[in-house]
Amino acid sequence: MHCSIALQILPQYVDEKKLLEVVDKVIRYLESQVSPENITVSPFETTLQGDYDDLMVLLKKAIQLAGEDGVEIFANVKVSYCEKGDVLTIEDKLSPYRD
Repeated sequence: MHCSIALQILPQYVDEKKLLEVVDKVIRYLESQVSPENITVSPFETTLQGDYDDLMVLLKKAIQLAGEDGVEIFANVKVSYCEKGDVLTIEDKLSPYRD
């Protein structure tokens, strides 16, 4: 894997139900675009791994999808990238903590 990103989408809704609907819509979209071993959903962010260019396309679409209603979107994004090698995978990072 040459790239890993962690994405936190924060739609600026006061209504918690609407906020969660938007976050869930983005997560469903991301899950439909990558294989299960290349995504991990956690309480504060979603982590994806794969090709840098592919992940940037997904990132752009995820932010646009969240903002479809015209609400302001904050997106916290972390990127780990290595052009000539591999970054640590989701499995590399989490396997020591799984049974």
